[in-house]
Amino acid sequence: MVRLFGYRSGSSFLHKCDVRIKLISLFVLGTFIFILPRNAVIACIAIFFALSPAIRFPMKEILLSLKPVVYYALILYSSSIVPALFAHAPFPLPFIPSERDIVILCRLALAFLIANAIYRTTSPLELREAVESIERGVVRIFRQRAEYRRLLFSESLSLLIVLIPEVFAVWQAVFRAWKARCGKKGIRMVLTLFPVFISVCMKRTYIMSLALKARRPENT
Repeated sequence: MVRLFGYRSGSSFLHKCDVRIKLISLFVLGTFIFILPRNAVIACIAIFFALSPAIRFPMKEILLSLKPVVYYALILYSSSIVPALFAHAPFPLPFIPSERDIVILCRLALAFLIANAIYRTTSPLELREAVESIERGVVRIFRQRAEYRRLLFSESLSLLIVLIPEVFAVWQAVFRAWKARCGKKGIRMVLTLFPVFISVCMKRTYIMSLALKARRPENT
């Protein structure tokens, strides 16, 4: 099963690119995506699809990575129909998606594609080491003694970054267990699995925080 934001080993250009550059690009591009005009966003999506063979990103995985965007689109579309019907808008206006919603979905799709491409070509260990390296560089700029400073910022940020693929992995594991017991999709599935999902996520977060604490050097 393809896991969203899951790492896949490979030898593509993005795999070989410096992780610090990819990490900084993720935050920079994530900011610019939501201020770009509509045509620029659509052009970027088209360029991503065109360049997908260069990063060994199969079309099937690209489409699967956009699955959360589809769910969000359905929620957004449904929430726009109800107010239009109550406002007695003439047919078929209530059922025509607004341009604003389409632009939001295009931006969200591009953000998912970029984030998934970076997570797909970068291991969690590389991400954590890149965050620590960036913080050490910032510390050196301000002429502090980085070797004696506890890197609390990088630990917290790397924990957050690494947890993103873990969340999707936990949900897929819980969902597979539900399907193995012949469970069906629906409200009952969500009500049953959500508490388990939260519990497992909290446990993994706690274990990961203990691992980070164990590898932290003692104060000197």
